[in-house]
Amino acid sequence: MLLAQAALQAELDRTDRGENLNLTAPIRKAVLPALSRRIDEAGICRDRRGHPEPDPKSRNSENVPLLVDFES
Repeated sequence: MLLAQAALQAELDRTDRGENLNLTAPIRKAVLPALSRRIDEAGICRDRRGHPEPDPKSRNSENVPLLVDFES
């Protein structure tokens, strides 16, 4: 987690406790990306255990029809 995102999450926690909002996990997952921005040069985001978090925006997929010869 980036420092700015950690600060944003801490501020969200303080607001949640101060205003008794009781924000659920799905709401937090929607609010954090809406209030932050993506920095491509930033380091890898890691979870609490230190494992790298997957980046859904960097996934790439392609649908290839089975009837097309794609090796030629």
